[in-house]
Amino acid sequence: MMKPRMPIQFILMSYNGTSMNPILKAGDGIWVMPYDGKNIRRGDVIVFTPPEGDSKIIHRVVACEKQGIKTKGDNNSDFDQFLLSPDKILGQVVYARRGRELRKIYGGTTGRMIAGAIRIGQSIKERLFFLLSPAYRWFIRSGVFRGWVSGWMKTRVVSFNRLEGTELQLMIGRY
Repeated sequence: MMKPRMPIQFILMSYNGTSMNPILKAGDGIWVMPYDGKNIRRGDVIVFTPPEGDSKIIHRVVACEKQGIKTKGDNNSDFDQFLLSPDKILGQVVYARRGRELRKIYGGTTGRMIAGAIRIGQSIKERLFFLLSPAYRWFIRSGVFRGWVSGWMKTRVVSFNRLEGTELQLMIGRY
């Protein structure tokens, strides 16, 4: 006789913060699956309470050692300064909803590869910013951009009197 499958009980939460950008962004709804004795793997995105605190943190597991579990936010440059014990972990983030889109949040090897791709992308973005920012600053200061935009888009400022005070809106073309 087959044993009936028990439905998985997810913990529903809302994500706040920037440490897991772009995988998670503030306001995302998240589905957390309790570990219930399963192995915690490198690459899993977990919800935990830090050793000294009661707030919930969501970060990726970067190492599972005998002394404890090491974590790091995908958008952070440094590892968390503490080691976690398994009893501090509430569960693994498995889904996230942003607007109408429900996305799977991968853990394990796939999660590690995604985190690595994010780090590479951030590194490229930082280098491009460093290389292009002097040219961008020169371009803005030169006034070339101002003349081009105002001639092409016909910008204007519209003033509205509100109860809270005057509201200024920048109108570009017909918008």
